Amino acid sequence: EDAAVVCRELGFTGGGEAKVSAFFGPGNGSIIMEDVKCLGSESSLRFCSFRGWGEENCERSKGAGVVCSTLRLAGGSMEREGRVEVFDRDQWATVCDDSWNAVDASVACRQLKFPGGEPKLKADFGYGSGPILMNNVDCAGHESSLQQCFFESTATKNCSHSEDVGVLCFPSVRLVNGLTDVEGAVEIFYKNQWTAVCDHRWNEIDSYVLCRQLGLVGGKPTNFPHNKHASVAAYISDIACTGKELQIQ
Repeated sequence: EDAAVVCRELGFTGGGEAKVSAFFGPGNGSIIMEDVKCLGSESSLRFCSFRGWGEENCERSKGAGVVCSTLRLAGGSMEREGRVEVFDRDQWATVCDDSWNAVDASVACRQLKFPGGEPKLKADFGYGSGPILMNNVDCAGHESSLQQCFFESTATKNCSHSEDVGVLCFPSVRLVNGLTDVEGAVEIFYKNQWTAVCDHRWNEIDSYVLCRQLGLVGGKPTNFPHNKHASVAAYISDIACTGKELQIQ
């Protein structure tokens, strides 16, 4: 959540990966924040909880860093849908919809930490502005980012913003083994795989946040067995929500 807040404040709305232990070097100047704890919904890092300005007992070898996503979704009504925009040469650019398909959309969604997605064509989420960077995108499906796929430059192509692509990404949480669509064992898409959630300390607040993320109103904790044949590789434990979070992750 801390990395996502920093990246969003810098204009990278696709999230970010936290780096620790002075990954990018020790830096210079004073250390002014320690014990930062963001909910993920803050518009700036300074609105997150932390010890206090200048109140620290930290070494430069513990400097924090981030790697922000160079892909974002714009124009959608929720975080998992929108016009695909790629950051290139200090500006956001769009993608032309020639050859845009489900494989390409899934690569874009996985880059944004979703399990996959559906393609949207013909500026379904509105016209972008600025340059159109990519055309005839052709992903194989194994790529970790859209930029790793084959594509053509639009410099010589007859492409306009009326052909801007978009995606509708699948939710990064799901309910399995329930009798209806609104109940079941909780699984979270984490590090490119579906991961089960252990019920240790799982409570009504955690259930509320997860159900709201799925577009439902409220929820209560209960136990559902995971399918022993499901490809759930690991468990996440000790989730502790405050109730203000936009998503369980």
